Amino acid sequence: MPVTALELDELYTQLCHAIDAAGAGQGEAYLARLVLLLIDEISTPARISTAIAAARLGGG
Repeated sequence: MPVTALELDELYTQLCHAIDAAGAGQGEAYLARLVLLLIDEISTPARISTAIAAARLGGG
């Protein structure tokens, strides 16, 4: 089920707060750990590859 615009905004806000809470210079490490956890949750290589390509192109 797709995420609504409101849910996406709320998740983005949570992500921003989590990156800030990670501390100076730790944002990239936090994001790397988050990506690995989300890859494990998705568990579908084709969907993961599509998301990687979309992020590289700035799409969603």
